[in-house]
Amino acid sequence: PHDSAELTRLLRYTPIADFIDLQRSITDIPIPRGFKPFEYVPSAEPVNSPEPTFLTQRPIEVLLSGAYNHVPMIIGYTSAESLFMVREHLLDSTVWNEFTRNPQFFVPHFWNIPVNTPESNAVSQAFRSFYWQDRSLGPDIMLEWTQFHTDQQFLYAVDKTVVLTAERNTQPTFYYQFSFDGDLNLMKRRLLLTDFPGAVHADELAYLWSMTDLPISPILPSNPANIVRQRMVRLWTNFAITGHPTPNSDSTLQNIHWAPFEGNEMAYLDIGDNLIVTQNPNQARISLWRDLEERYANDPFFYPYS
Repeated sequence: PHDSAELTRLLRYTPIADFIDLQRSITDIPIPRGFKPFEYVPSAEPVNSPEPTFLTQRPIEVLLSGAYNHVPMIIGYTSAESLFMVREHLLDSTVWNEFTRNPQFFVPHFWNIPVNTPESNAVSQAFRSFYWQDRSLGPDIMLEWTQFHTDQQFLYAVDKTVVLTAERNTQPTFYYQFSFDGDLNLMKRRLLLTDFPGAVHADELAYLWSMTDLPISPILPSNPANIVRQRMVRLWTNFAITGHPTPNSDSTLQNIHWAPFEGNEMAYLDIGDNLIVTQNPNQARISLWRDLEERYANDPFFYPYS
């Protein structure tokens, strides 16, 4: 139907289980959980659409063109974004065997490399050798497995976005990693992952926003989580007001100067027990992805128009 009222009625009264079942069939890439592309993401609209359009280029084309509003930006990730993959294995216990039977699953679909070619074999082998030294897939490599997923799902694309933005944006780009592990890492606690190091996806949010709808024990002023929360709020408030997270020396922020990411000065801020400004985040891991992309990828992130 094309009638808005009828569409609204269908959306309102169709059981959610029906949508979940249909969602599984949207993509035809035959790979297990964790590697499937997300179905609902920014997508290019036809330029000749009869309806008003918002995005008529692929996101990668917008980044490469620099044709967007140039404003200061903060971009980053948590240190163990994909630690939730530990729980994914409880939902789908076939993943280990699926990847063991088909090592081509390790080849990122967004690199557009034909399967079962020397190029795809080289990429698959490089990842398996680097992350877990080509050991058998199983619980013994769980931490290494989640690190690979962190890079595949988050770090590589975030890093590429930062590099492209810093090259073209006339305003500063600030790069960070949130690695603190404390009492406000709510996602990690909800997923029962406290035995693993690092901060999982969305763990930084409770350090910026009040989570009144979640059961949180009172955080005492001396709790390290409260100290990190004060720092996070100060950094982001400074940025919102001035366009720079550390516009002046501030003891709350340990008197650091967070420089923007630019040129050879690939500065980033690690937000852990302390605020540490350094360069080249996760250098060995990111270098591997950059090298493999340069050697084997074909128009990365240039998806076919639908």
